[in-house]
Amino acid sequence: MFSSHGKVEKVWFRSIPIVMGTKVPQKAKIIKKEFSEQKDNKNAYVLFSNADEAQVAKEKVNQKEV
Repeated sequence: MFSSHGKVEKVWFRSIPIVMGTKVPQKAKIIKKEFSEQKDNKNAYVLFSNADEAQVAKEKVNQKEV
């Protein structure tokens, strides 16, 4: 989603509501999309190689949401 707007250095997830009660690691649950039904927000951080690329990505992604 973001790599088309610039070089992505790193992506890390925060506040991902996952299904509890299984022995599957959290990272595997995210990859398998085993999200909890209680919340629908999923937050992630994307680190671009420079600020200009980050700005362009922000503008393009925000245009799609409107």
